[in-house]
Amino acid sequence: MTTMSEEKSGNKFVNYIKGIFDFSKHDTKTKLIILVFIGLVVLSVVLLVYNYFIDESFLTNIVIRYIVIPIRQLGWIGILIILGFMVIQGLLVPIPSELVLLAIGIIYGLVFGTVIGIVGSMGAAIVCFYISRHGGRPVVENVIGEKNLEMVEGWLEKRGFATVLLGRVIPFIPFDIISYGAGFVESIKWRDYLIATFLGSIVRSLFYAFLGDSLLPFEKGLLDTFATAPIIGPLIVDNIIGGVQDQFNLILLILLAGLGVTFLVYQFVLLPRLRKRQE
Repeated sequence: MTTMSEEKSGNKFVNYIKGIFDFSKHDTKTKLIILVFIGLVVLSVVLLVYNYFIDESFLTNIVIRYIVIPIRQLGWIGILIILGFMVIQGLLVPIPSELVLLAIGIIYGLVFGTVIGIVGSMGAAIVCFYISRHGGRPVVENVIGEKNLEMVEGWLEKRGFATVLLGRVIPFIPFDIISYGAGFVESIKWRDYLIATFLGSIVRSLFYAFLGDSLLPFEKGLLDTFATAPIIGPLIVDNIIGGVQDQFNLILLILLAGLGVTFLVYQFVLLPRLRKRQE
């Protein structure tokens, strides 16, 4: 038999889901923003399921074959493209920015990869913050509730800088969620956000540049044969992808775990404390 507490919890969950999809109080522009956000989340889930249960080399193949190799062949033009891609990537939920930073480490090595990672991270952070501040709040209100959002805003008013800095420094806390989260909190000022992002991105970019450089320490030259050896080149690339796909998938899994832990901490640690302080 179902107990009253279980029934109450079930009703609470149903009401929560209904609240997310309740667009009645929003204008047409906001409804479109919410629908696009939901669509990107669904697409992300589909791609992740495909990568882990159907083709384990899917995301690795995208990073190596369609990012690393073309960028290496383009020289300085490739740097401009990868910086532009990092900015655009901030709008594409299915591809975590951490995988792009990893690819930059593979392409450019430790030092130069760190520098490019910092510049690209700043560009992506600015775009995500701007979009969130000028249209992201209704999405968050639908997901976590208006009262909860107000409590979080009050907390971030005193700790916004430290929260952004900590979120950037810890490598496995998703970068984009911090950018969007900071954007909808009006108390976080542009100056504080940019300074915290810059300082944190130094550590983050260095970490992923080191990781990327370590994944393919000897194969960088082999990747260049893709352009000069039309027969053996693709075979070499296939072998490289097969050799690193497990590491890529593990890193992605850790990133997803970081996202899950972030949500759990927010839901079961931060919010209960904020509610007690208001009582």
